[in-house]
Amino acid sequence: MEESGERRIRLALIAAAKQLGETTFVVIGSQAFYGGKHRLSPGSVVESADVDILPPGRISLEEFTRIHGEIGSESEFHEEHGFYVDLVQPDTPKLPEGWQERTTTVELGNELIRGERRTIYATFPDLHDLTAAKLVIGRENDHRFLADMVAAGLLDENRLRASITSTLRASEGARGAALNRVTAAFARAPGRAGES
Repeated sequence: MEESGERRIRLALIAAAKQLGETTFVVIGSQAFYGGKHRLSPGSVVESADVDILPPGRISLEEFTRIHGEIGSESEFHEEHGFYVDLVQPDTPKLPEGWQERTTTVELGNELIRGERRTIYATFPDLHDLTAAKLVIGRENDHRFLADMVAAGLLDENRLRASITSTLRASEGARGAALNRVTAAFARAPGRAGES
């Protein structure tokens, strides 16, 4: 069964909360797009099979393996919902400096977590910071994500360039390649540069 984007985020975080006993998560990867409440979802977002989430702290390998078996790829959760949850360690995402100050946090409602009713929160990076983090990794699907966001008029070229430049955990070469991809993407979408 396939789930809508917003419902997918909610189900993913409830599942993670029940596994970890935590209630606040950062949603990263393409599914973080839904934090902006945009009306239309580009193909690169809709087609993603996973919800990448950053828990509040580091997870041991043993706990990671256990949780992956419950809600990760090829789990019963994956089979039932048509997507899976991918837990990300704190040192994995290459987000720009100061990204935490530009996030949006959404309350997802109350759920029974380990015998106690608690409120679950999803925190979403700014779309420019998210795109910058994806571009410095440089995978093919990240290039498509950029093209989709530019075509939809959701990115400001100067803000995106600033985010990439401040992504200091990425190498200078990776930042340079990302900036070149931004130039090419905006060149292919006349009239889109400067919109946000």
